[in-house]
Amino acid sequence: MITRVIIVEFRAGATESDIAEFKACLQDLAAHSAGVIRMTCGEHFDVDNDAVLSANAPQAVFGSFMSVWEFASEQALNDFLVLPNHRAMAATTFRKVVQQRYVANIR
Repeated sequence: MITRVIIVEFRAGATESDIAEFKACLQDLAAHSAGVIRMTCGEHFDVDNDAVLSANAPQAVFGSFMSVWEFASEQALNDFLVLPNHRAMAATTFRKVVQQRYVANIR
């Protein structure tokens, strides 16, 4: 199994509607992609003690949104990355709201 973690920073001016559409697209993509075992996603929110963490490590908390994807195999992840509907969403819906993204793959 391969886990892919994506942290997103939204563009300034991204609306709640834009973010809801972004999340819905991710959920639909995951639901209709072979090899995806599970995906969870949502907006970042601060908890009371994040301030304690940030006092010692000011860059520790970042990003607006995160998605965690579990794939059956590395091949399943590679196949997912080149799906036509994934590429189309990345070029349109995602590009409209995403300023920056950070990606990590875990075995």
